[in-house]
Amino acid sequence: MNRIANTIKNRLSLRPPQADSLNILAELTDKLTLQKNGDLFAALEIVKSAYPTCC
Repeated sequence: MNRIANTIKNRLSLRPPQADSLNILAELTDKLTLQKNGDLFAALEIVKSAYPTCC
């Protein structure tokens, strides 16, 4: 878990399922380039490659 996600987890006293979700979000934001008018299909493929059960 990255530093920012770890700070959020500790500040909010997240339960394990919530901490897992935050970890997934942090991992995906590291892999995706967030930009206006980005390629949504390419981003979805990145998400699917990391988490095949998604969508």
